[in-house]
Amino acid sequence: MLLVIIFLIWLSSISSSNIFTQWDGLPIHPTTITKWFKSFRERHNLPPLKFHGLRHTNATLLIGQGVDVQTVAKRLGHTKATTTTSVYSHFLKRPDVEAADKLQNPLNKKTEVNNKEA
Repeated sequence: MLLVIIFLIWLSSISSSNIFTQWDGLPIHPTTITKWFKSFRERHNLPPLKFHGLRHTNATLLIGQGVDVQTVAKRLGHTKATTTTSVYSHFLKRPDVEAADKLQNPLNKKTEVNNKEA
């Protein structure tokens, strides 16, 4: 229990919003995380991927599943959704094509009905 209390006191003393920090709350150098991730990948026989690539994978999967851009932008820490759309615009084109196809189907059905009535 004492260890938990010490940890909570230490945690409250850190004035950092960084995910990865040193014991004193200072940021860890970015290459440290890169090295940790590379070691993890190799140990678990995972394909080559940079740590930052997980961010892009996350965004791409969310967009591909139809999550709205505003939500994806918020999760990525983008203050503007336009930042997200500019970086991931190539993934947004597929849903646009699908939307056009869905719109086309009802229009075709309406035309077929009108032709049958004539």
